[in-house]
Amino acid sequence: MTNFPWDIVLLAIIALLMGAILFYVLGRRIGAQSMKQESAPVVRHPSPQQENQKESRLRPPPLPQNNATEEEKTDYALPAENTPLAHELKTLQMGVSDFSAEGFLRQSEIFFREVLSALAKGDQSFLQSRLTPEAYDAFKAVLENRQKHGYQAHCEIKRIERLEYNSLAIIPSNHEGTESEDYLFQIRITSWQINYVADDKKTIIEGTEALTEFHDQWGLICSKHNGALKLASATIF
Repeated sequence: MTNFPWDIVLLAIIALLMGAILFYVLGRRIGAQSMKQESAPVVRHPSPQQENQKESRLRPPPLPQNNATEEEKTDYALPAENTPLAHELKTLQMGVSDFSAEGFLRQSEIFFREVLSALAKGDQSFLQSRLTPEAYDAFKAVLENRQKHGYQAHCEIKRIERLEYNSLAIIPSNHEGTESEDYLFQIRITSWQINYVADDKKTIIEGTEALTEFHDQWGLICSKHNGALKLASATIF
């Protein structure tokens, strides 16, 4: 009995105890990790705000908006009240039933467009019917010079910004041998045009292709007999 290896037995017992302790600690930790890895992933539902952000990223950008505005209206400027010109127009309106101060400016705008278009086209027949003989002779000389040299005129009215009265006068006239009176209006016209003259090689010799502001004063004779308009003078200022 004295030779029994108690020290070996004691060491074996201690080793068994240490192994049990290690298995208890390490085994639980490894098992917890394996369970954590094998468990199904947690599904997180996005909030409404996150959904909107996702949709905005996936949604194609909007098409560009058409920012073009409607063409600005023409300003038909009437003289200030209590001025001599305003009084003259009011007297004329009271004496002529179908006359309107603003209506005449609208009529003048149409006339302005028609005459400039005819000038660009070189339509002498139309111009002869819309101009006084003196005014027609002046424009005819310009048109004949263009035709002689092969020049081409281009006139594009982009906008008529403003028409206003400058003066009104009564002038004598003769209609079919009868002495009468007509009205001479001086109308100032502000317009935006592309206006130029080019030679036969399409080289611009007068004017410009750029949009340009024009200030004209036209002397318009309105027949007291039939209300027809004729251009008596045209001045650029």
